[in-house]
Amino acid sequence: MIVSYPVFKFMGMRSSLPLPSWKVVLTQIIFYFILEDFVFYWGHRVLHTKWLYKHVHSVHHEYATPFGLTSEYAHPAEILFLGFATIVGPAITGPHLMTLWVFGTDKGYRKLKAMKKSGVEDGGKQM
Repeated sequence: MIVSYPVFKFMGMRSSLPLPSWKVVLTQIIFYFILEDFVFYWGHRVLHTKWLYKHVHSVHHEYATPFGLTSEYAHPAEILFLGFATIVGPAITGPHLMTLWVFGTDKGYRKLKAMKKSGVEDGGKQM
């Protein structure tokens, strides 16, 4: 947070009034999701090349149990590399801070939903 705020301010993020219209927020968020998905997909494909898989991405595949929390288990280099997919959209558009909050809140909600679906949140008991 301490580093990201100045970086986003440098890239054109606004935090003052007036707030952006709902059309601008919706358009930017749709753009962010599409771009994030595209960049993440191709970045993940690159991580499956022989050298990167052996030295970086194999950490992510250590768990054989498919549940939401294991997707977060990764090599630090992979986290930075694939984390780029999340910030590239906002870095391009220079959004309002409110748009980033909406985007970030949705991403957090989806992660919690995946954890609940896998039973991690309630101690492993399926609901």
